[in-house]
Amino acid sequence: IDIGFLEHIPSEKCKNCFNGNLSKILEEPNFKIFISFSVPDSIWSTLSKDLVTVGGTFVLIGLPNNSFSELSEKIFKLKSKGVDAQIQVDPIAFRKYEVAEVPTFVVSDSEKYDKVSGAISVEYALNYLSEKGEIPFSKSLKRKL
Repeated sequence: IDIGFLEHIPSEKCKNCFNGNLSKILEEPNFKIFISFSVPDSIWSTLSKDLVTVGGTFVLIGLPNNSFSELSEKIFKLKSKGVDAQIQVDPIAFRKYEVAEVPTFVVSDSEKYDKVSGAISVEYALNYLSEKGEIPFSKSLKRKL
């Protein structure tokens, strides 16, 4: 195998590259709120404040009308209304956690997860999950609020 092309690759480090421990990030327990654009902006804003505090993420099932530009417009509108939490698109997570309605609150670790759905606050969700769930991480998230 000819690997001579390697000598043409710059040796200086990438300035915008991730240089943390990705395996640690993937193994850490996490908190997600599965949501859609059908949920009123005011609820997004309210949930976002607590989601930022506990370090969670909003999750969408897909792109509105299969359009990145429409997604961008909707996110920009939400950001202008104070939604500062991270937002990701992850249809696989919707299947993995068997999310059938939004909002659904999920606390997970590398092996299992707890979830609760409904028009509830982050505080209520974490109280419920820390009392009824199996993942102790819910209690530490609850203390952050």
